[in-house]
Amino acid sequence: MQLKKVLGTQAYWTINKALALEFGLHATLLLQHLIDLRESFFKAGKPFYQQHSRLKVDLGLSEYQLRQATKVLVKAEFINVERKGIPPKYQYSINDLNLYRFFGLTYIDKETKPLKVN
Repeated sequence: MQLKKVLGTQAYWTINKALALEFGLHATLLLQHLIDLRESFFKAGKPFYQQHSRLKVDLGLSEYQLRQATKVLVKAEFINVERKGIPPKYQYSINDLNLYRFFGLTYIDKETKPLKVN
């Protein structure tokens, strides 16, 4: 059996190279995980909750790595984070428009696909 097939049978992460080179692997991993969560379980455009303890387990990051990655993404204005409740849950929202801009795309509306900007 080929090793690639063995590795592909388990859940895996997709890492965007441009984001990883610009913002680091941990920030990119966190961002892409948050996007996957939103698209799989929550309504697009709406904030959603996630506990740090859950993110640490899902991503294999330490508390420090998770906080640093979050700071990078907030500074880049890719996400907004609010801490609420006990135990603390973090309410995340993803700024799609800034992500489209990073990739040189412009977003028209929900019904239209992103367009390439020259």
